Amino acid sequence: MIISEKESKLLIDNQHGRSVIDGVKILEEIGPFRLGKNVLIEIEDAYFDLNKFVLAQRNSYLRIRGRNDGHFITIRNKVVRTEDELVIDELTLPLDTKGVEIALASLAENVHLDGIPKFFLPHFSEIFDSIGLKDVLRVHIERVECDILLEDVRIGKMKMDIFHYLKPQKFGPFFEIEVDSYKKIFYKSAADFFSTLEAKYDSVAQISGTSKYIRGINISYGLTL
Repeated sequence: MIISEKESKLLIDNQHGRSVIDGVKILEEIGPFRLGKNVLIEIEDAYFDLNKFVLAQRNSYLRIRGRNDGHFITIRNKVVRTEDELVIDELTLPLDTKGVEIALASLAENVHLDGIPKFFLPHFSEIFDSIGLKDVLRVHIERVECDILLEDVRIGKMKMDIFHYLKPQKFGPFFEIEVDSYKKIFYKSAADFFSTLEAKYDSVAQISGTSKYIRGINISYGLTL
């Protein structure tokens, strides 16, 4: 499915990260907002990029995600950045032959690929390699997510992440709270929720516009994207 979402994130300092995440997990309400039931999700992501990090230079990526409920392929093609949030267009599909075909076709509309994908190869990683896409970063995420409700209407989702980088070297943990809204009619309400959350933790957290992918490759490969 194609998702257009508004994304706002707080990166929490390492000293307070775990205690803040634990505290947010037990909140039932913040200001006028209520929080739904927590759902624990374990995630491992593999990011692929072209030579010279062409996708990262465009703030894009190809990601394979494994999680409790299945495996998915995501192409992030477009990010519109404002002062404190991102509006993102991305395509997420089941990780199967059809999903890979659609995702790579979408990618080819935006960047030059090195040839035509060899879909007859037995592993998806080999298909990616056939057009110059290399596995450059791995991330493990312990995520707790819940719905954000305003007057019993779901306006978005909050994701509380503790994550480590596994490849090309191990480092972390990092602590991040992300607020996502998927319908424009709720963007303003989600922004108000995020502002309330930011005010509550402003002494130990900062607004972040950096994706896990960009942060990881900047640290791992000495880039400044």
